[in-house]
Amino acid sequence: MAYNTLGKALAIVAVAIVGIPLFANGQTRDGPFGVTMGSHVGAYTACKATKSSGMYSCDSLPRMHPDFESYVIQYHPSAGVCWVKGIGRTMRVSRYGSELQSKVDEINAQLNTKYGKSKNTSFLRSGALWKENHDFMMALRQKERFYSYTFDASSGMQRVDGVRSIFVAAAALSDSQGYVVVEFSFDNEKQCDEAIKGDSGKAF
Repeated sequence: MAYNTLGKALAIVAVAIVGIPLFANGQTRDGPFGVTMGSHVGAYTACKATKSSGMYSCDSLPRMHPDFESYVIQYHPSAGVCWVKGIGRTMRVSRYGSELQSKVDEINAQLNTKYGKSKNTSFLRSGALWKENHDFMMALRQKERFYSYTFDASSGMQRVDGVRSIFVAAAALSDSQGYVVVEFSFDNEKQCDEAIKGDSGKAF
């Protein structure tokens, strides 16, 4: 008992000195939104399982961003947490979507400071019906246009906290409402995906 008490005291001192919050198992919360690769989903008390296998919806996470209102975590017991997504607050915008584009650019710039370079992966599908500038939001809604940035090895991304790639993009609810999404894939995502698919196959 004395040893456990001493261990907890030392952990508290370490946090006070270094300023890094710890899980009960000693893992740091240095990843995106305070989510650590390989951690147990139970460490995030505001997350609940969804109908989609391995997916958990979260009202909050250890580190909150003012532009995001909810989050999603992917988890499998054999791999731990392997992916995290932030879902932005709904914005009222013009049909041109300039306000939403600016917000995506702003989030991308914030990510640049920690993760390094990204590449612009925006495009308009060939043969798109909604191709004019004033059709931006409708094209986004209809999956004919994409406004996004990607961080990965090909873009010159800096590898931090086990994050393998990042995707930040605009999403549309209508021609006047949209939001930003950002997705972080950890190094263990492939292991996680394969384990979840394997579990699903057991239903047969």
